[in-house]
Amino acid sequence: MLDRIYNLEEKRRLVDTMMAAADAYLTGNIEPIETARSLSGFCGKDKELDKILLAFAAVNSETEALPLGDVRQHWNADSLKREDIKIAAAELRFREAVAAACRNLLKMLTPLAAELSDQRL
Repeated sequence: MLDRIYNLEEKRRLVDTMMAAADAYLTGNIEPIETARSLSGFCGKDKELDKILLAFAAVNSETEALPLGDVRQHWNADSLKREDIKIAAAELRFREAVAAACRNLLKMLTPLAAELSDQRL
């Protein structure tokens, strides 16, 4: 994994940064939008990693809200009441997708982090 990066320090920093972002979301320290934005920036570094990072591509970089957040301002109150359950369900699915991707990312990167740590010694 990350075989195209030959500099060990660069690879360690990359792995540490991704693991810290995933862990921060799973421990509730940052929101899904921030997590998705920070981790989607690592796409293209590795094919295996990209399979996990694609989960973050659903984030619209123009909005600070979860799915449908940017269009809510244009709906009237009655429409919002009718759609509240659907919006809440969409947001829950989004949060769950980000959490699953973070868990997968940590699962994939933990052995690599240990290997890189051993190489440092």
